Amino acid sequence: MNAIVARGIEKRFKKTEALRGVDLEVPEGTVYGLLGPNGAGKTTLISILSTLLLPDRGTAEIMGINALRHPERVRGLINLTSGHPNFLWSLTLRENLTYFSMLYGLDRQARQARIAELAALLELGPHLHTRFEALSTGLKQRMALAKALLNRPRVLFLDEPTLGLDPDVALRVREFIARLHREGQTTILLTSHNMAEVEELCERIAFLRQGRKVAEGTPGELKRRVRLDTRVHLRLSSPDIGFLQGAPGLRSIKTEDRLATLVVEGPSAIPGLLSRLDARGVRIEEMRVEEPDLEDAFLDLAKGGNP
Repeated sequence: MNAIVARGIEKRFKKTEALRGVDLEVPEGTVYGLLGPNGAGKTTLISILSTLLLPDRGTAEIMGINALRHPERVRGLINLTSGHPNFLWSLTLRENLTYFSMLYGLDRQARQARIAELAALLELGPHLHTRFEALSTGLKQRMALAKALLNRPRVLFLDEPTLGLDPDVALRVREFIARLHREGQTTILLTSHNMAEVEELCERIAFLRQGRKVAEGTPGELKRRVRLDTRVHLRLSSPDIGFLQGAPGLRSIKTEDRLATLVVEGPSAIPGLLSRLDARGVRIEEMRVEEPDLEDAFLDLAKGGNP
C-alpha cells in the first residue's frame, strides 16, 4: 500500500509556477527523500500533502484518504517538522509539548506518559523546564521532533530536520530517525540538502527541478542514471600508456610521470582497461577508484542533466 499518492499536483503563486504536474507515490513504511535546489517546490509539495495548502490542480491521498476533501481525517494521521522550529517562546519545553498534545486530543494521563517517553528518547529530560527561547538550536530541533511524534503519526514530514545543527547533534537526530523507521510503521518523507544524510536514510528519492519531478529511484539508481564518470587513479610501473586511447569505456587519460587518472564511463569498463595494461606488461602498483556520489548526481540534476 502507498502511504502517499499525489497526481498532477500544480500550484502557482502569482507569476511563479511552484509545482507543475507532480506525481508521487510513497510506499507505506519507507523513508522517502524529496530533493531539489532552492525554489524547486519541495516545501510547497509538503505543505499540500500535509493539508496546509490547497493545490490549483491535482489530487493527493494520505493512507488512502483524499487529503483535499477530508483534511480533518488526514491531520489525525500525520505530523511534520521543519529546519526552522518556532514555538511559544515564553513557555517551557514541557508546556509547549503539553499544549500540542492537548491539541492532538491526548487526555491528561496519555499526554504525560507520551511526553515522558519522548523526552527520554530524545534526551530532553534535563531541559523540560527550560523556556523555549533559552534552548539551543539542537534542543529546539529535538523538541520539534518530539512535537511531531506526540500523536504517533502514520506519516511524518521532515523538512530539513538537521538544518543548522552541530555535527554531533545532527548525527543523533539521524540515528533517531533511523530508529523510528526500524521500530515502527511510520512513513517518512524527508527533504534535506545533506546528501550523505539522504543516502544514509532514504530508500527512494524523487528529484524536483523548477516545479517538476525530473528523476526518481534509489540513491544507487540515481547515481547510475545520470551517467556520471568514474575516475580511476593509478600508480604504474611505466608512464607510457597512450595505447589505451580509444579503448571501450575510456573517456580520457591524464598522466604525470607514473601517475595516471583514467576517466571511464563506469566501473564495468575498468576490468578491460586493466587487462590491456597487463597485456603490455604495465604493472599496477597502486589503484584507487573514485565513483560519483549522490552529491554529484544532485549537482548534475540541478544543472539540468537528465537521467
